[in-house]
Amino acid sequence: MTITDVLERLARRRVRRYLLHALALMERNALYRDDVDWPAVRADALAGCAGAVAYTGTHETLRRVLRQAGGPHSGLRPPGARTTAKAPAPPTGGLVDGVAHLRLPACGGDSRGYRDAGNRVVRELAAAGPAGWIVDLRGNQGGNMWPMLAVAAPLLPDGVLGHFVPPHGPDQVWTLRRGRIALAGRTLARTGNPPTEAPVAVLTDGSTASSGEAVAVAFRSRPHVRTFGTPTHGMTSANETHQLRDGTRMYLTASYFADHHRTVHRGPLQPDDPGGTDPLTAAATWVRAPHG
Repeated sequence: MTITDVLERLARRRVRRYLLHALALMERNALYRDDVDWPAVRADALAGCAGAVAYTGTHETLRRVLRQAGGPHSGLRPPGARTTAKAPAPPTGGLVDGVAHLRLPACGGDSRGYRDAGNRVVRELAAAGPAGWIVDLRGNQGGNMWPMLAVAAPLLPDGVLGHFVPPHGPDQVWTLRRGRIALAGRTLARTGNPPTEAPVAVLTDGSTASSGEAVAVAFRSRPHVRTFGTPTHGMTSANETHQLRDGTRMYLTASYFADHHRTVHRGPLQPDDPGGTDPLTAAATWVRAPHG
């Protein structure tokens, strides 16, 4: 046996361990893990990657199993992979017929800058004494949900905001306490603004997805809250990030979103009121109406 043969055999063993480790993470944590025949999946994966001497030789197989075990929200990103993500836009706002209109875009990249910009906008809008608020999540495709919730926190009551609900095991609860946004008791973001009590309309559309939907879930079933627009994208689930040996990030969907009542949401969030061809105007009209 030559040195080359020995090195190739060692490389295949490393790849095998890498593949089995990734599959074990899915088997323990994936949202649809109970629907997968894991002995058969492992056998097929090992057979399909038997000749691989580089970790990348397993990635297509892992993507296929991820789709089966975690659904379409799961994914794999090798180190150095190109991303088409746009630079994050900050929250913006203005007044619509005396109603504060807060636009919350997706949050990626500079989460502190997003939160600080959003807190300034909320502070300026609150100083205008609006009749109520419109939280506009249209086009929000997700990212980091915690700065988004921190910006919206003055419009939400203290207490439970929502849950991550896995197939087995305990929920992870998102809470708001005195301006602190926490997950399972661990503070992840803070708001710099005091709470305000006013009616809130939430706008969504088919591009409201993932963490954008999580913010919408935090407002679900609240007194003096009504949703307008069109159904959300339907990616109402949470991902765990696992970094594999070569730096590849595996995004594994592991739980559903649930609101503060622990009502689990699977699929698109339906609005209370479509709002016709102009949901923004419909939302402002509702906010200005008397609320008992």
